[in-house]
Amino acid sequence: MCAYSEARTIDFAAHYNDALKNSFPTSQDMFLLSIGTGEEKEPFLYEEAKDWGLVGWLQPLLDILMSANSETVDYQLRQMFNTTEPGNYVRMQPDLFHANSQMDNATQANMLALKDAAQKFVIEHKAKLNAVVQKLIENKTIIKKATT
Repeated sequence: MCAYSEARTIDFAAHYNDALKNSFPTSQDMFLLSIGTGEEKEPFLYEEAKDWGLVGWLQPLLDILMSANSETVDYQLRQMFNTTEPGNYVRMQPDLFHANSQMDNATQANMLALKDAAQKFVIEHKAKLNAVVQKLIENKTIIKKATT
């Protein structure tokens, strides 16, 4: 959302000294690809969580808040782009399956699990990935034609 907001403040025509560029773009002028860091779909079971206490809830609470923020921004961008240019906003958020999302878990087993999750995502979302690549190629072609 910050990147989108910042792009709206840039006078691209003046910055690139090119009258063909939009001065202050809107979502109609943009293609936005949002790539998440992965998502763990691990439920918090009552029997396990009932006795966690304040310290036990600290990490799960941080995870919930970070996820809520990410999901809120995704929702807002989806709504903005769907009213102007459907398909110009794409969110990719892979499932982590058996991988651990903690940044400090660089064990060989977790690295292999992360690689496996990425490979599964590519296989399961091949059409979506190809559509993004095609959109980028189309945009590059449009930009080249406009500058030549």
